[in-house]
Amino acid sequence: MAMIGRFRSARRDNETDTARIDAVTLELRKALRSIEMECAGLSKRVQEASSRAACLMGNEDGIYSEREPADEALLVEAEREMMQAYRRLAALTAQQTIFARVLDTMTADLALAAQDGQSQGTPTSTGR
Repeated sequence: MAMIGRFRSARRDNETDTARIDAVTLELRKALRSIEMECAGLSKRVQEASSRAACLMGNEDGIYSEREPADEALLVEAEREMMQAYRRLAALTAQQTIFARVLDTMTADLALAAQDGQSQGTPTSTGR
């Protein structure tokens, strides 16, 4: 009579699954922290650039017609760069929303799976 193949224990399966889940969770959290840091730095630079541009623009009536061509060129370039920065901030916000949703969904689904499968060795780690 042939012997039935051997399989890993439920404990070892749980350890493997937990390590896999922890790795994904860790990477999502690292990505979210990275996005937050990039947004903070970019927002600060945009605010500083906006302040400098306001100084170049002046606040007196009729100053537009008196502005030096070099200053006008600087303002045009600053506007272009700020618009690019705003687009980047929007892209980062979209990424942040997606990654946070994935992390929340994964955490909630794992909690439900843990409740449903306690006796089956379902992994319960969320990378904390």
